[in-house]
Amino acid sequence: MGKYLTFDVGTTAIKTCLFDESLSMLEKIGIEYDLITEGEKVELVPDTYWETMKKAVAKIGTKHDLSDIRAVCLTTQGETMIPVDRDGKVLHNAVVWLDDRAEKQGEEVSRVLFGMGEKALFKTTGLTEMNGYSPVAKLLWFKEEAPGIYSKTDKFLLLEDYLIYRLTGRMVSERSLLTSTGWFDIRKDQYWSELLMKLGLDEEKLPEALECGKKVGDVTAEAACETGIPKTACVVTGAMDQIAAAIGGGGLKKDIVTATIGTCMTMTAEISEESAFSDDAMTVYRGYKKGQYVLLPFANTAGVVFKWLKDTIFTEYAAECKKAGKDVYTELCRMAEDVPAGAGGVTLLPHFAGSTRPRNLPQSKGIFFGLEIGTDRKALVRATLESIGNMIRENLDMLRDLGVNVSKMQFFGGGSKDRFWNQIIADISDVTLVKPREEECGSLGAAILAACGSGDKKSVEEAQGLNPVIDTITPDPSMRETYDAAYERYQKLFDAAETLFQ
Repeated sequence: MGKYLTFDVGTTAIKTCLFDESLSMLEKIGIEYDLITEGEKVELVPDTYWETMKKAVAKIGTKHDLSDIRAVCLTTQGETMIPVDRDGKVLHNAVVWLDDRAEKQGEEVSRVLFGMGEKALFKTTGLTEMNGYSPVAKLLWFKEEAPGIYSKTDKFLLLEDYLIYRLTGRMVSERSLLTSTGWFDIRKDQYWSELLMKLGLDEEKLPEALECGKKVGDVTAEAACETGIPKTACVVTGAMDQIAAAIGGGGLKKDIVTATIGTCMTMTAEISEESAFSDDAMTVYRGYKKGQYVLLPFANTAGVVFKWLKDTIFTEYAAECKKAGKDVYTELCRMAEDVPAGAGGVTLLPHFAGSTRPRNLPQSKGIFFGLEIGTDRKALVRATLESIGNMIRENLDMLRDLGVNVSKMQFFGGGSKDRFWNQIIADISDVTLVKPREEECGSLGAAILAACGSGDKKSVEEAQGLNPVIDTITPDPSMRETYDAAYERYQKLFDAAETLFQ
């Protein structure tokens, strides 16, 4: 066995990681790039991704021997689309998932879906809405607005597909990435031929759909020469970024939820088909294997609210911490320890960019409630930390209502670094938090799929055992009554403000 090379391709950066045979990270390189924006259009020259990957591999190569790389795997953002001709020549810039050019086509697709029966979109794809951001609407845009490109296109590739093609010369896709396109039937595990036919779209222009963690082929001699990756390395299909992160974090198992607190908050939870499609309350995703259905509750603002507090209320204090070489977030958490649970009656509604689930209200705003003359800044910090715990609790309650028996929560991301904050979340949510050793879970998830696709590991479950738990945080029963009262106040605040927001 050898090393595993992974690429986590985000919207504005690529994270390139090298793992050894025990799936321990040896190196991580992050390189950013700028998108091309013009009105509702958001694009990127596809070669930018490739050149960024090459730069990262070159940097890793200055520290590590690349000759024993065993397998390569990518995990990418969903929905970004690149049309190529039969020879693999790019015919248009990458249409990034943020692009909203296809609003008219989204409405056309919606009219066709209406004629296909009630909730046809949700019952087939797991998606709850159709709009101009959807790849199927953008595919129709190419046919109607750029017919020359459409006719010349041999395959419309998603971002992972395109980069796999650059590495192997094969045009393929993988099923977890296809889950949000609008043209993939996640229950039959195949393209939604009926919808494509009704829209007059050619299914032949879509690549072969493979399973996650499937060997595609070896790195071509040309790609090896360009990148420095040995041509003996195989390339393996990955998974959509959030699915990969759940794999790396030890999730997508019965009764285990994963949660990441970064700028936003994202959860993943496996759910039965019967429960998943019994209600259209939220989008259902296809997991890394057939018959696996996943819910991805999220909140637009989580860690970014803590950052806002640091940048506005604690500007001078943050500068002092930086000068002293201290981490300001750690120091703010220590400050919050001086405030009793419940933050002295101060409650924060942390909807600085609207509310998603369980209450979908984009107009929702942030509110500090319960301030008095005697309230100091420490209480605002404590209220901020507790507000994220309240958001996690309401999402866990939603999952429980949908039939997910939440026994514990695998927890990672920037918000998992402070144990005091983690204890607050465990106490508010009444759930045991489990922290894995490796926090770069998206890249690790790709490495796990690489190990499986290369034949080095028999299953995802076997490989997940190589990311051991380093900390377990159990809820304190003595805090139950206090936090129940604070959570009730949080919910009543939202109730009272909802009419104002609307």
